[in-house]
Amino acid sequence: MDTQTSFSTHRSGKSRWLALLALVLAPTAFAAEAKEPPSFDRTLGFINELSDPVGSGFGLARMESSVCFRVHNAPADMSDYLQQRMAKTAAVTGLAVQQPGCVPNVDVVFTDDAKASARYFIREKNQLLRPFGNVAGTTQGAQALHDFARLDAPVRWWQTTVQVDWNGDVAMNLPHGNSLVPVAGGTSHLAQGIRDRLLGSLILVEIGKLGDTSWDQLADYLAMVALVQVNPQARLAGYDSILKLFDFGAAPQSLTAWDTAYLSSLYSINRHLYPHAQQGQLADLMRRSLQQPQVPQLAVNPK
Repeated sequence: MDTQTSFSTHRSGKSRWLALLALVLAPTAFAAEAKEPPSFDRTLGFINELSDPVGSGFGLARMESSVCFRVHNAPADMSDYLQQRMAKTAAVTGLAVQQPGCVPNVDVVFTDDAKASARYFIREKNQLLRPFGNVAGTTQGAQALHDFARLDAPVRWWQTTVQVDWNGDVAMNLPHGNSLVPVAGGTSHLAQGIRDRLLGSLILVEIGKLGDTSWDQLADYLAMVALVQVNPQARLAGYDSILKLFDFGAAPQSLTAWDTAYLSSLYSINRHLYPHAQQGQLADLMRRSLQQPQVPQLAVNPK
């Protein structure tokens, strides 16, 4: 499996091996590099630009327990590789990855026309996109759904969330549910008795717009938009992130230190804190994570 296979051209194997040989024979030795940590304000800026909670009064949602990836409408070898690569990214969060054959909570659908596919899901599978109807706090809302079908993007996504209490029980009035919602755990001036849980993601990928994107780049991008709430219109100029993959600049080849810091920190924060306190804790954890020495790694797959 050539992990650098792109969707428009196959790079010369000889050129890759010559470049790799030059790197291996170079006298420079890789060593841990201690970097000046970014400021709290800088990591907070990254968080505010990237994150997309379902509303101003809601916290940052994340998946709980386990994740199951499923890739549709792609060749078997490509599907397997993307799923395996996304599973490695999920390991950064501490989530368990379910075995093949599981019921997916992350569906990646390849399509020739993402706008048409989005309109189909909205028209024919609306229950999948909005399983709780118009209940606030379970999706991004009507305008976001309109943008899901309208915006011109190589990759688009739709997510479903729900609020749960300390025990993990639903803490919202949902259709066909109880009118009185019990909430386990109290609320104080620092923390509340509920948290936001990410239930699943539907991701549409338009094949014709991927260009020279490699499988590794795409898999890492997909993992980010599946495991966290990413603003589809985020502008991350000045930050190093795989989420800049389609910004027509020099895109990273894989997840960056900023991406892994965000992922690991988000899956470590106390989500029972109020939203502003969550962001503060996340920014501080990211800052400390980025302060750790970065050891470059050379991954070689000769197949």
